[in-house]
Amino acid sequence: MNLRNSLICLGLILISAASTAQNPTTKPKSPKTAGFLSALIPGAGQLYNGKIWKIPIIYVGIGAGAYLTYYNWNWYSVYRRAYMDRLAGKQDAFPQLSDEQLKQYILYYRTNMEWSLAFTFIIYSLNILDAVVDAHLSGFDVSDRLAIKIGIGRVSLSWHL
Repeated sequence: MNLRNSLICLGLILISAASTAQNPTTKPKSPKTAGFLSALIPGAGQLYNGKIWKIPIIYVGIGAGAYLTYYNWNWYSVYRRAYMDRLAGKQDAFPQLSDEQLKQYILYYRTNMEWSLAFTFIIYSLNILDAVVDAHLSGFDVSDRLAIKIGIGRVSLSWHL
């Protein structure tokens, strides 16, 4: 009998907590709109969600990835052009390097360029994912009014309405 009453009380507490988990005063944001805005312009979904502090982080990440992609593409092109000139019998910019060394530099900068491009794409994708998840969670009450106190021998759940 005591176990049954405890389970009923626990069930009622969970149902009550679930019904008051959303903040009725704040209108939830649309995840579709936030995702679309972030896909269109990085950071626009965060602006829509009211998380303006995330926008510089997004632009630094995308800017760093874009710069690294450009840097590695530039050196890849220089070494590739030198190797192609050498194969055509022309004078290249790196006569001190052997054919094998030129190939290694080409491979090195191409690999770095691809990783930089992947990094940029991942940051761009995380930007969209963050906006969508933040919009999904925008209607939930995460204030300090909710609390769970766990102690030895007792568990209490308190919240303020």
